[in-house]
Amino acid sequence: MHRLSTCRQVDLLWVVEGQFDVVRLASLGEVSVGLSKGKASDRQLLDIKRLCGLYMCPAVVCLDRGAFASTMSVWAELKALGVSGFTVDISEIAKDPCELTVELLKRLKSQLPVVTN
Repeated sequence: MHRLSTCRQVDLLWVVEGQFDVVRLASLGEVSVGLSKGKASDRQLLDIKRLCGLYMCPAVVCLDRGAFASTMSVWAELKALGVSGFTVDISEIAKDPCELTVELLKRLKSQLPVVTN
């Protein structure tokens, strides 16, 4: 949250599974929010909507086929709130946050459609 309060621009808001993923993405220069066990509370959903609106950026929900139902539930709830965004498939990427490298992050970003403002 401290990082978000000091950011002037956020291009993507990553929605990931947990806090270790948030810390690792921050170490790579990305901004993210973590969900607990793939579920989002109403407060978290509203916070994501507020942040995407504040920074005028899309949310990127990281999709894991192993937790497909809960991930798609979060995605559906965000879409119902009017949050624009995308899903990326992280099923083939190691779950250990220390294994998330710059190269893997580039691969994730390459799954996103090209968006122009």
